[in-house]
Amino acid sequence: RALGAGGFAGYGEALDAVNREVGDVESNMTTLTSMQNLFTRFVEDAEKNQSCSLCKRGFQSIEATDAFIKDMQTNLANAPATIANLEERVEKARERRRLLQELGETVALYKRLVEKLPEAELL
Repeated sequence: RALGAGGFAGYGEALDAVNREVGDVESNMTTLTSMQNLFTRFVEDAEKNQSCSLCKRGFQSIEATDAFIKDMQTNLANAPATIANLEERVEKARERRRLLQELGETVALYKRLVEKLPEAELL
């Protein structure tokens, strides 16, 4: 049910909703990719300098550094699967948007017909 309960009347709302979904998922993908890059840099800096890149403080011990690196690596390990899931979601949303856009001309013709129908009945 691409148009929802409103039929052709719900076309604009359906298109707006799918456009928002595409934008939201693309934004989440961008954010996650940026975080992945940031976490990678944090790990590299911690390994090299024994300090946190964000707050610029040194870790109290090798164990603290290792724990931080492990946490960051865990976050990094989960990122590819999450990005793949988001890519799948955005592709499905883009396909729904494409199908809705293809219906645009049909919706416009239907609206014109409905508007003209009362005039035709008067003749």
